[in-house]
Amino acid sequence: MQSVTEQGKHTMEMKVLMRLCGDVIEEEELKKQLEENNGNVSVVLEKLVSKLMNQKVRLYFTKNNKKKSVQKFLNKKKKTEIQVKTCIARHKSQKIKMNKIKDNQELKKDGESEQKLDKLHKEDEKVEIGETKPGINVQGYCVNQDCLAARAKLPVWVNLGFGDASFHSDRTNYRCPDCAQATVTSVVKALFFNSEHSICASDTSIPVKDNHYQCFYIIKPGLSYDLKSKKIRQHATSLEDLIMKSEDAMTSNEILNLVAELQKYLITVVKPSKVKDKVRLLEKIQCDYNGDYNQVFDVGRFTILCDNATKLQTAVAVMKKAEQFNLIVSEDKDFFERQSKTHHRFHNIKLYVPKHDVYVEMQATLKNFTTLEGYTVIENPKLSHLFYEHIRAWKPNNSEEEDLKQASDDTLTKINDIICEWMDEKGIQKMANRYKSNSDIGVLKPPQLSKKTEIEINNNVSLKMIQFVYEQLCKFTPEKVKGKAIYMVLYEYYKKYIVGDKNPASCADFALLLQEARKQEMEEDIAISQALETYIPLQANNYPHMDNDDNKNQDTYDCHQHVITFLEKEKEKEEENKNEQQQQRKAMIIQGKSGSGKSIFCRHLENTLWNNYISNSNNRIPVYISFSKVYDDQNEKDIILQALQGKHISKEIMDAIREKVSFVFIMDGFDEIFDFYRKNENEQYFYDRFNLSQWNAKVIVTCRSKVLNDDDIKSTLIGTNKNDTSMMYLWPFTKQQMSNYIEKFATMKSKSSNKMNNEDNDWTPKQYEETLNNYSNLQKMVEEPFLLQLILSVLPSLVKRYGIGSRITKAQVYEVFNEQWIDIHTQNITSKLAELRMKMDTSKVKATLKQYCLDLGFAMFIQGNQVAIESDFHYEDNHETWSKLDPIIENENTSIVDKKTEMKTANEGESSKTKDAWERYFSGDSVAKYVLRRVGGNKYQFLHKSCQEFYAAQKIILDIISWKPIISGDSVNNQQFQKQFKTHAQSSFSIVNY
Repeated sequence: MQSVTEQGKHTMEMKVLMRLCGDVIEEEELKKQLEENNGNVSVVLEKLVSKLMNQKVRLYFTKNNKKKSVQKFLNKKKKTEIQVKTCIARHKSQKIKMNKIKDNQELKKDGESEQKLDKLHKEDEKVEIGETKPGINVQGYCVNQDCLAARAKLPVWVNLGFGDASFHSDRTNYRCPDCAQATVTSVVKALFFNSEHSICASDTSIPVKDNHYQCFYIIKPGLSYDLKSKKIRQHATSLEDLIMKSEDAMTSNEILNLVAELQKYLITVVKPSKVKDKVRLLEKIQCDYNGDYNQVFDVGRFTILCDNATKLQTAVAVMKKAEQFNLIVSEDKDFFERQSKTHHRFHNIKLYVPKHDVYVEMQATLKNFTTLEGYTVIENPKLSHLFYEHIRAWKPNNSEEEDLKQASDDTLTKINDIICEWMDEKGIQKMANRYKSNSDIGVLKPPQLSKKTEIEINNNVSLKMIQFVYEQLCKFTPEKVKGKAIYMVLYEYYKKYIVGDKNPASCADFALLLQEARKQEMEEDIAISQALETYIPLQANNYPHMDNDDNKNQDTYDCHQHVITFLEKEKEKEEENKNEQQQQRKAMIIQGKSGSGKSIFCRHLENTLWNNYISNSNNRIPVYISFSKVYDDQNEKDIILQALQGKHISKEIMDAIREKVSFVFIMDGFDEIFDFYRKNENEQYFYDRFNLSQWNAKVIVTCRSKVLNDDDIKSTLIGTNKNDTSMMYLWPFTKQQMSNYIEKFATMKSKSSNKMNNEDNDWTPKQYEETLNNYSNLQKMVEEPFLLQLILSVLPSLVKRYGIGSRITKAQVYEVFNEQWIDIHTQNITSKLAELRMKMDTSKVKATLKQYCLDLGFAMFIQGNQVAIESDFHYEDNHETWSKLDPIIENENTSIVDKKTEMKTANEGESSKTKDAWERYFSGDSVAKYVLRRVGGNKYQFLHKSCQEFYAAQKIILDIISWKPIISGDSVNNQQFQKQFKTHAQSSFSIVNY
């Protein structure tokens, strides 16, 4: 078996022969034999021994030392063969280079030969078929005639991996990498890569052993071979032995000389101050190597830091010349151009130090890519390593932890992609552009850590990981592009896999969810959107308005500005008293008559506060809460939780929100729930009753005037400490406010007239004002914003029905308005049905909708609730809904509400009663509900509470008018009449006992 290359013109072989045979055979004879056998020392020795034995050792002997020389020659022959083979194998790299030099010198005799060499060399590189990998690689020829490599007679590489391999060079059956058939029937060369190995041929019993990272061997025809390859391993007898050897090797002359050589090229070599801590090593050995300490190579690791890729190439080239420093390059792994498992970018070389029988690791990378403290340009350089430390020993206990572990691995890879620039510059910059600091977004504490002790966290790997990421997001404030991109990778991991996509990960996320919920509410509640379009700032005072007061002589103030000033002053007080343990409770109560604009003001205030928050996230977040929608007398203390859950905020994140976020709770319509509220006499003050002290919040509460008496207001809304609560009263519109509103109203109507071609919408502001002046009894009504809206909406109809200057009552205004409201929805329904080619009697539709409103308005009055809930709600396809005939409208003889209402038993829950009460109004695919104002996904109410009250009153009046006593004789006396009426009233108007 012969090495693949020679070193010089048989110089080394000649020296060996002279040293072993020079005292027996003449030098000229040895040269002749060596040249005839093309430098093959083994063949020369075989021939010489045979010749000497045949001639009975009579030739070439000196007279005085014949027997001794022959015996010496024979004893050394076998040993010589082994030494020559081993020497040639160990120095193959040098011989390859020398062989190239020899070839170049011979071919440089003329220019044409040199060009030919270049051409042949390039072609030689092209014919390398297959891939060489760590372990055993053999090169041979495929005999499959359908294989392109076989047809071209190209040698192919086959990787056998680590382990043992035995074969006869002419009788193999390895799988061809080209055709994938087991048709590589002969082997001509062997390569061992990144392994400790041995090779032995059948013509010798002594194997050649080596641990150089790349060893080539010629495979001779007709011989059998045994090849062994195993991964590079340390040779220590214990961990202590490994640490001691590593320490000695790191300070050895061999390593120090190599380091000095690298430093000549202005390459930074970082030697660790000491080897890794034994406790840390034991943990890594157990987790990564199943307790096998001989698989550890970074006990002592040198880091080679280069300014650029060229310097890195230089550093690697110098390290690969380690033989001149009595070191052996045993493993070469290039992860600079191809990605490692964790996407770190480096060139890793293991050097064997024979003197200490230990491997030392040299890791070369660019200065821009290192996270080594003191040398790095990366912000928060420990982050990636600490992240790795948390997941390295993590053994998930369930599928949820497995998912988090996988996501953690992927996140670490993304972080390293940024550090090592596997992600391009544009991608890193794009990621960094999305960065917002914790001070801007306010990262929320993950729910998993809620009410967990440090001991519980430290005993749970996933909780430790969650806490680590949360703390990093709170403390890390990068300024450079890479740092910002890394922060965003960590935040996205935190948001998606720790907090969850459906939950907010920060105050900013929470605010976005609330804004989306508000947007949806506005889209569903068109009436509010239109009312905001015509909003006029309200005036207020510290005392209520009396009907005989003249607004001109009163010193009122802007309601909106007063509330803003109240909130800002309280914020300043908080800053002054932020070190106090207990936060002062603060609330403002806004009272006003029905239709005075309380709800619209609340929505307008909410909009202003949102704009303030968007411009400065340190401001409080507003939350509009309609009492009638969220109040539950069985769970009053969680009213805020219920309100937030209604805005798509999950309960599990509430603790973090409560801890981090400051609010303004705008709680509208306390009067609408007061009848239920006052039944519980345990705690009267609303602030304590609703558990508001748990929240960092200022509270605005609206209440209709005169629903609560003075004592109720004091005990319920003000509480014992009057300094905690501010009281404000809304005042009616002034002439100027009315004029401003009319102008906005006329503008809005003119816009809609372009779409509807309705001549009643073409009125000018002046026309509205002049017409109003003709109705003296309407002047007081139009001082209230909602009544002004109603009157302006129906003013053209009032003129047509009652004429100019007639006396019009409030009941007549509501009657005309509600008729007009039903007419509009009747037209909408019939036009929709017409599009589907379904004809419907308009008068019947109108009558049905009116009866629907009468019955539902009365039911709301009986229930004491302004909101009707559709229990089996789902978002329907509008086309599908309209394509189905409304069962209510279809049966003209069937009333919407069966007057025979089932009496509820006393032990049934209130929620069950309420559900049953509304169920009849949302049965089947009813489209009658669209006459209502939708104020939530499954919640409906009338345009205004006063509209509901009008229908309830009208229902009662119509029922009384239509009722007739049962006459048993010729007549009925007064006593009988009253008795029958009382019985009728109880059965008709006492549907629910409460």
